[in-house]
Amino acid sequence: MCWSLPQKSWKTSRCSISSSARASAGNCGHSKPQETPFYGQREFQYDPEQDTYTCPHGAILRLEKRCYTERTKEYRADAATCNACPLKAHCTNSERGRSLRRSFDEEYLERVRAYHTTEPYQKAMRKRSVWVEPLFAEGKD
Repeated sequence: MCWSLPQKSWKTSRCSISSSARASAGNCGHSKPQETPFYGQREFQYDPEQDTYTCPHGAILRLEKRCYTERTKEYRADAATCNACPLKAHCTNSERGRSLRRSFDEEYLERVRAYHTTEPYQKAMRKRSVWVEPLFAEGKD
């Protein structure tokens, strides 16, 4: 018996699944953060007990779906609420309501981001700029 395996599609982005697999998984592929005139995720308050976000105007964004291949959750506000909101122009241009994505590992990522403001981290980065970065520049040549 001969086994035939489907070809893998390797991409340079963080996501290595094929476009057809991404489409069947609900289009949960990674995308680069974009500079937009809209409120960022930091303007929304996360409630870990309810697993919801609250927008700057007070509307609730509920969990809509989980994307296990990308390890993210997608939250969405009710479309009717967003369309009637006076802050919609600052929040979204979608007729379906504002949506946010949250990594399964977000609490750990937040903890690591908090390290960036500490003095030991700043000291380590200063050392890196003196010892490591010049070696990378030399290796590039």
